[in-house]
Order: sequence, then C-alpha cells, then structure tokens
Amino acid sequence: MVIVARYLSVRVNRDIVEKVVLVIATVTEDGNREILAVDIAELKSRQPGARSLRI
Repeated sequence: MVIVARYLSVRVNRDIVEKVVLVIATVTEDGNREILAVDIAELKSRQPGARSLRI
C-alpha cells in the first residue's frame, strides 16, 4: 500500500489557498494498480521536510 500527499494551490472564490490531496493505492496480486481512496483536505500546517500531515 502506498499513501501519497500532494500539495496544491487552488482558487476558492477569489482567494488562493493550499490544499492537500491524499491518495491511497495498492498493487493487486496480478500486478494491477488500484486506487483505494482519494481525499482533498485543507492544510492546517506545513513544515518543509515534514513527513507527517496534520489535517
């Protein structure tokens, strides 16, 4: 299982805000990739080089 977080700047109304997109994926026994979940959340804090997210 792989969990990927990607930071994006998006426009909400007239403001630009940072969001985080979380994707959980796995590789099945027959070698196919499968997306298990996708979520978009507001970013509560972001520290350079941080390995964990507080959302």
